[in-house]
Amino acid sequence: MLAEDRARATSLVHGDAHLGNVCILPGDNACFLDFQTAMLGFWAHDVAYFLAGALTIEDRRAHERELIRHYVAELRKAGGELDEDVAWWEYRRHVLYAFCWFGCPPEWVPEAMNCLYTERAVAAVTDLDSVACWASQ
Repeated sequence: MLAEDRARATSLVHGDAHLGNVCILPGDNACFLDFQTAMLGFWAHDVAYFLAGALTIEDRRAHERELIRHYVAELRKAGGELDEDVAWWEYRRHVLYAFCWFGCPPEWVPEAMNCLYTERAVAAVTDLDSVACWASQ
């Protein structure tokens, strides 16, 4: 996955887009505060990683399609091009990355957060049939 993404890297990505790195600014604006892994990467890496961990399972199921549509629409407004169906497929594939990463050592992220993120990622990988998406490419 990462080798393929490196070949298609066209975006500035945060690289570690989880709730622990989100800062709420005045006016309810949010930003990522930790940029130690900012890099040229593939857009779906951050989007899938964030949505799989930040949203409850129920909220992700109810809103992920709409959030991907919104992402594509905002990208188009900024001059980018991304087909909505391709974006959905890439999102489904990249949720697998979140699953792999959320099992990090408790020295990096408290165990309770790891357990919560992992539970959410397992549900997303299952719901979105991420493994089959990689197998069908």
